[in-house]
Formats: sequence, C-alpha cells, structure tokens
Amino acid sequence: MATCIVIDTNVWIREQLLKSPLGIAFLHLVRINGWKVAVPEVVRGEVEAVSVRHCRDAVKKIKDSFGLLHHVIGRLVKVYIPDEREIKDSIDAVFEDMSSCKIDVEFTLEHARSALKRVIAGTPPNGEKNQQYKDSVVWEAILSLLGDYDVFFVTEDKAFYHNGMSKDGRLSMPLKEESDAKLHQCKIYESLRVLVAENKDQLESISVSFQVDALSDYIVSDVNNSLRGWGFFALSVAIRKFDVYITEDKDVIAIIYDVECEVEHDSSSNPQGFGSGNMFGVGECRYDLSESEFFDNIISSVKIKCLDKEGVERTLQVASANTEHLFDDVVNYTLKKHIDNIISG
Repeated sequence: MATCIVIDTNVWIREQLLKSPLGIAFLHLVRINGWKVAVPEVVRGEVEAVSVRHCRDAVKKIKDSFGLLHHVIGRLVKVYIPDEREIKDSIDAVFEDMSSCKIDVEFTLEHARSALKRVIAGTPPNGEKNQQYKDSVVWEAILSLLGDYDVFFVTEDKAFYHNGMSKDGRLSMPLKEESDAKLHQCKIYESLRVLVAENKDQLESISVSFQVDALSDYIVSDVNNSLRGWGFFALSVAIRKFDVYITEDKDVIAIIYDVECEVEHDSSSNPQGFGSGNMFGVGECRYDLSESEFFDNIISSVKIKCLDKEGVERTLQVASANTEHLFDDVVNYTLKKHIDNIISG
C-alpha cells in the first residue's frame, strides 16, 4: 500500500520542522514503512514564512537580552547570532534532507480554481462566514494525491473535522464523501503524537527505566517560564502520561509527555486578577542514559484553567514556537525503537 503523509503548517511549526523528538520519531516511521511526506507548495511557503518570522523574533529577544547584560556588567557579552540568510538556508536544508522520502505537490491552476469555487460555495474546510482559501488549496492537493496514495493528513485545524471535533479523528462528512470517491483513502490525525502512537507496534519494543520524579523536577523551570506571561507559577508538577522511544544512539531516549500542575497567581504581575488553578501541557525531551541527564526539553502547548476576578472559569492558552533546532551542529537522532514497560519511580 503506497502511503503519504500531508502535514499542515501548524504541525510543522509545533514540531520544529520535524526536528523535535516527536518529529524524529515520525520520520523514522516514514523511512521504515517506505512512506512519503507530501509537501504542498502552499504549506511549504507558509512554513518558511512563519519559521523566518519566529527566528527573527528570537534574534531580537537575544539582542535585547544581551544588550541589557552589556549595560549591567559593563562589558560586551559575545554570542553567535545567525543572519537572515543563514536562517533561510537552514529552513531550506530541512526540506532538502528529506528529499529521499519527500513529494513536492505543486500549486496548480486547477488547485487554485477548485479552491476558489470551494471558498465561494462555503463548503468545508470553509464555512458560511469563515473563508479559508489556503486550507482549501491544501485539500485540493490531498485530493490529487488520492489517485496514487493513501493519505494520512495531520492537522490541528478543526475545519477539516466532523462537527469541528478533532478528538474524534474523523473527516468532515463532505470531505469524507469527496475522498471516498477517490481510488485511495484519507485518514486524519490531530497530531503526530496520535499517528506515531497508532503505529508504534511497527517499532521494536525494549524495556528501560528512569525516574519520572526526576523528569518532573527537570521541567519545572520550563513550566514556570510558560506560565510567567500570565502571572502564574507552579506549586507542583506531575507527569500524567508519557511515550518513550530509543534513538540510534543507544545511550539516548526521547520522551513525549503530558504534564499537569497546580498553579498560583503572582499578585505583583497579575493585573487581570486571575485566581489559582491548574495547568495542562504537552512536552518532549531527551534523556542520556549514560549520564542520567535530561536535555532538549520543549513544552509545545500549555492550557491554564482558573477563575477570573468575577469568579468565572477561564481557559488560557499558551503556545510555544521553539526554533533552536534549526541551527543544530550535531547529527539528529533517528528514533528506531519504541520502549514499553517503563519502570517509573
């Protein structure tokens, strides 16, 4: 069965252009199964534009921070900062490195016309008052692929889902009817984590142990960094669920986890008057077995549930766009085995 995966822009960005631990796990699945990653031209263009913008913002923050240090300590603090050309070249290199398993899907005149008709008619992924031309172009690209491939479509965009509910993992009925009329099938996933977990049985299992409490301690500072913008800090941190994979480096494993903690507001930086509550997040990191050290932590999303000053329950969303992996000088790990039977402390 010929299979390709189409990844929407939001997932490319969340998984750091597939350089995150989870992204590497996904790419290994692609290679061992002989799958292809189909990249619609419109998606690549948006991924490049968003990634450059995030990197540009990161560079500005670095310059501002080190400018402050310069004034405080009285001497210049040296740090290497890539220029925009290097940033763009690094992003291009991500796609070039995938050339053996990548399909470029050209933005054709037929895609453009069909997408415009979809927008005018208000059919999914559009709505009566929600015009989504780019998403319509992506769907047209998927329909063109279904003549030759089964397609796994990974997107967080609820417009593609049945009744707008991504947790159900079902295509919108009009889109499903369109895909069912094609030679091959389309299956939708809300995240790479769901896709990788569904296919983990194809990876060799191995047992390993590490202390979950140590992981909780390790991520505390990053959790607080995520909370600080809303004026909260963590009272406790607990790992609720995790998946673990081993890399080609026998001493390094990758961990994808769900984290939950009680949070309290900092009255000095909380003008909104939010009360205490709970934080729910998703993160990824790596663990060096020989050194017993965690590293490369990423908290990709955070939700805070709390009461506002009127006593009304609120859900606050914080999304991370970490771009540090774009300039790694080290070879990325390839995840090759799923680890079951985790012994936690």
